[in-house]
Amino acid sequence: FELSSISETPFSATIFGIKDKTSSFAIKSYKIKTPSGETRENQGVGSEIEVALGEIGKDGVVSGEIIFEAKKEGSIPLEVSIISGTESGIEVYNKTISVKILPAENLSVDVLPTVIVPLINNNLLVKVADENSGNAISNAKVSIKNNGIVIANGETDIEGVFAYTLLSPADGSTIGVHVERIGYRPVEKELKVTGNIIDAQPKTIKLAIAVGGTAFKTIDAVLLNHSQIPLDVESVSLSRDFTKYIEWSFDEPTQGTTIDIDSNTLLKGTFRLTPEGRSISEPVKILGSVNVLVTNAAFEKKWLASIPFELSIGFGDGLDDTDCLTLFPSEWNIFSSGSNTEKLKVTLVNNCQVSGEPISLKNLSARVNLGNANAVGQFRLSSSVDGAKPLELTNAFKKFADNLSEEAEESIDLEFLPGSIISGSSDVKIEVKAVHLTQNSEEALVKKIDAKIRVNNLNDCVEILTQGDLTISSCPSNTGHGNYGDRFSSYNDSRYGAYDPYAQNNGYGTGLPPYLSSDQANNGVAGDSYYDYAGSAYPNASYNQPFMGTGVNSAYSNSWNCGAGEVVVRNSCESPVDLSFQAQPGITTRDRTLTIEPGEEDAVFVEPTNFFGRYSLKINAKPSESKAKSTEIGTVYVNVTNEAIKDYTDCISISPAKTFNFNNFFGKPVELKVINTCVNDGVFLQPSNNTINFTGDRVANPADQSAGFRELIESWSIAGQPQYSSSPNGQVTQTLTFEIVKAVKQYRNQAPKVNLLTENPFADVGNLRYFLSSGYYAVFGRANLYVNFVAPSGQQRSITFPMEVTDYWPLLEYGEELSEEFSSFGDPNLKPADCLNLDALNFTRIAGGADLPWDRVYSTSLNDSLFKFGKKDPKSGKEVGGCGTGDKITNVEPGVYNDPNTGLIMEVFQDGKHEIGVQFNPDKWNGKRATIVAPIFIDVTRANPAGHGISGGAIRINVGEDKEYQTGTGTGTGTGSGSGDLLCENGSAGANIYQALGFQHLKYEWRILNDADKGVIKNACDVYNSGLERIALSSDDAPWFCDATQATIEFARKIAEQQKVIDGINASTGGAGSCLGSACTAGTLSSKDLHKYTLAQKQATDNDSYFLNSAGDGVIDLDLPIDLSGLKNKTDVIKDITNP
Repeated sequence: FELSSISETPFSATIFGIKDKTSSFAIKSYKIKTPSGETRENQGVGSEIEVALGEIGKDGVVSGEIIFEAKKEGSIPLEVSIISGTESGIEVYNKTISVKILPAENLSVDVLPTVIVPLINNNLLVKVADENSGNAISNAKVSIKNNGIVIANGETDIEGVFAYTLLSPADGSTIGVHVERIGYRPVEKELKVTGNIIDAQPKTIKLAIAVGGTAFKTIDAVLLNHSQIPLDVESVSLSRDFTKYIEWSFDEPTQGTTIDIDSNTLLKGTFRLTPEGRSISEPVKILGSVNVLVTNAAFEKKWLASIPFELSIGFGDGLDDTDCLTLFPSEWNIFSSGSNTEKLKVTLVNNCQVSGEPISLKNLSARVNLGNANAVGQFRLSSSVDGAKPLELTNAFKKFADNLSEEAEESIDLEFLPGSIISGSSDVKIEVKAVHLTQNSEEALVKKIDAKIRVNNLNDCVEILTQGDLTISSCPSNTGHGNYGDRFSSYNDSRYGAYDPYAQNNGYGTGLPPYLSSDQANNGVAGDSYYDYAGSAYPNASYNQPFMGTGVNSAYSNSWNCGAGEVVVRNSCESPVDLSFQAQPGITTRDRTLTIEPGEEDAVFVEPTNFFGRYSLKINAKPSESKAKSTEIGTVYVNVTNEAIKDYTDCISISPAKTFNFNNFFGKPVELKVINTCVNDGVFLQPSNNTINFTGDRVANPADQSAGFRELIESWSIAGQPQYSSSPNGQVTQTLTFEIVKAVKQYRNQAPKVNLLTENPFADVGNLRYFLSSGYYAVFGRANLYVNFVAPSGQQRSITFPMEVTDYWPLLEYGEELSEEFSSFGDPNLKPADCLNLDALNFTRIAGGADLPWDRVYSTSLNDSLFKFGKKDPKSGKEVGGCGTGDKITNVEPGVYNDPNTGLIMEVFQDGKHEIGVQFNPDKWNGKRATIVAPIFIDVTRANPAGHGISGGAIRINVGEDKEYQTGTGTGTGTGSGSGDLLCENGSAGANIYQALGFQHLKYEWRILNDADKGVIKNACDVYNSGLERIALSSDDAPWFCDATQATIEFARKIAEQQKVIDGINASTGGAGSCLGSACTAGTLSSKDLHKYTLAQKQATDNDSYFLNSAGDGVIDLDLPIDLSGLKNKTDVIKDITNP
């Protein structure tokens, strides 16, 4: 592997980690090279490693090699990560590699001889074959161990055989044989070295003698020699246990009898009771052995073989064979889901005899022998035996029937009822006892059923950890099943990926190319050559409609591998659990079944087909050892997306986010930033003008029916190269900056004449509506901004942003006082940075310092306002203490702040021209309380004096936690319900707050009357008084909260008064041009004088208007500085107008 850092920010104290959460790997060794060139290596480190790398700078490379061994089969997630930091490390890199481990085949291993003779050389033969086919396996690795120490290694030959001579093993040694082969499960076998080298049939010899009965009894058995040497019998005897009670003699084998290799001989003997044996007062059972001493002259060694021997001495009414009561089956594997009752039918057979005559048995009883196990449920018993009573089994024997007839075959029905547990296990014995009554005592016969109990309430102990819907991506177009390209055979031969006209199958032709005269045998590799077309298969002999069979290399057989997700399942049961899956068409699971060991977790890998939509995946489970049907434990819904429908709104954003404001006098372009935060995911913006485009950028202007459409955007261009930045977590952001130019050529006087105060009020309403509509469409329009980008698939994609385009300069045509932007210029002695009230950036002051919710937008306009406006000094008439409405904020950096502690993203934007707003993106938030202190730089542009400056500050805001975004294990039931009302805080309701917010200034008056008391007066909407001081909302003199109609009526009244003044000027003595020459150099000029001067101006030949100088023989340079310091109340003063 090789990893390289693309982050501009170096990462310190880094740790490289690899983890296999499923413990399916055993990491054998690793060798890793750090960015500084040092080597870290180790061996035998388990299923995960952590290696210190030091600092990783930009372009720093980490490389290495990790060798691991598979321990389980299936698709295993291997997690690779890099963590930076010493105390609370931050994960800066994470990738999950899916390793598909194919199931291994089983080996069949036979070791000969089955008996290893101590103290002589033994020739071992290890034969290895495929368990399914029986074919010999060559080159299998074989290890021979003696008491755990490897004494020999080798490989099997072409016939699957490995031979080894074991030199004189000691008696009692353990000889181990280990066999392994790639693709097969390893096999381990053990053989004990023992002097007991002779077997017998039966394995245990049993004999019963009755006191006062037959004078003697005989035995007949067979002795078997499984060793590799012939054995000579030297003697046959009984162990000392029998000396007290019986006398014996063995007729066969006689001394010197030879038992050849893999041969046998008879064992015959006669037995009589001794006087003490005939004097017993109660039945006696003795366990001992028949000892056979053998030798081999070639080795001069002796071996003693002991055969188990059981002797029963009774009084003539004892059982001939104490093993005469049978119970079948003798094992019961119980797998319960926790609610169902498990049942077992047992057959009970009485084959007991006394002196060859069948007998009945008495007092049948049963119990559950718990031993050290826990009771995980209850057992009940019922039986077909005559007179049997049902009973609940306990740890003590309870009688259920009086008599079991001779040669009877009856049934016993057992039931297991699990207790109230989620999961549990227990191994117990169910014992059934019957009694044979003799003259002097009783013989108890006990039979056992080994019960292995596993109680697993699968719906409780198997947990689907993945919550909510799973989202994965489907295959791109023109891919899907068979996406392994030209891998159509065991060799990479592309010709099998195309139609072949010479194959017989499916009407593709005659079956052979014309240049082949006859069928030719293939070379054993399916699909390797055209000769494989011999026969009828297409495209090769291993093809099965509709899919390839063995002709496809298994490494390329994964048909759907476009995008995958995982559902994690935890097994808290006592037993291994097998999962199976029911997937709707459109999704598939990488494995059809999955086994999870107790206490483990594993991932179900889900893959799409070539459809997208929402599909269900039902997950079923059953205990691995159970033969019962699977139980459905849950359903996960999978959303399959596709490149064609992904909108990438979480990747691409713009700033400004909604509105282009073209509100400056000069045609200065508006700056647009296109931001791409998914560079790490393969999304890319090309640095080209074609990256953005506008449609719908013309809006109808109802003010002029002949105008058609009116453009608000004329052109755009990219400004500079792309900018890249990276966050501490390694996320790279790409930013392109564009300059958007407004269509200044469209500015012309198109304002219609407002015709109000007619005798018909309906006509007034119609004329007013027409006037308002024309003004609206002259300054406001909508456009769709298209951003083109390259998606991870390599396709060209685009995303649309609805934009509002505004330019209020045309509103000058609709009224001189329409926009406050042109009403004041502020204190010229203040620097741009002095225009800001940086305390407004401290949002912790809102709500008394309480935490704020994340899902709202916060503006400095709600926090005492960011921009400081000047007030007019009554004495000097100048604006002091602040800036003007013509000044504005032109840029804010940075636009995005990522809280490193919680992952919460704060987006900073301009709120109009004088305020800043913030909003939050919770996509990567952990839901915890966020205390944000974000540095910010604000660029302020001033109109007078012209210039700009940057001021630095910090946004401070506390965002409260949100449980919805927090992760972890919840304990709630989710059953609550209810609704709530929005309650005002104390003192925030009633008349006081009504008046404080100015609601009393909402006026429902739209009449156009000359009577000022009954209609909309000329200063109804004015926010400032005559001293340019803002009127408090709580004041009775505060303006109305005007709507568009009321504001337009007010403007009409103002213009009407201005028109009266203008008409008076035009009618006065002197008229136009009276201000030419020296008269215009006076110390002050009134508005009337300035108007006369304006009327006297001439037009140049290109129809553009200019101001003439005072002599009337030249044009004034409009770049001259204008000193506004002489402005006074009610008088416009312009000095030095004649001195360019």
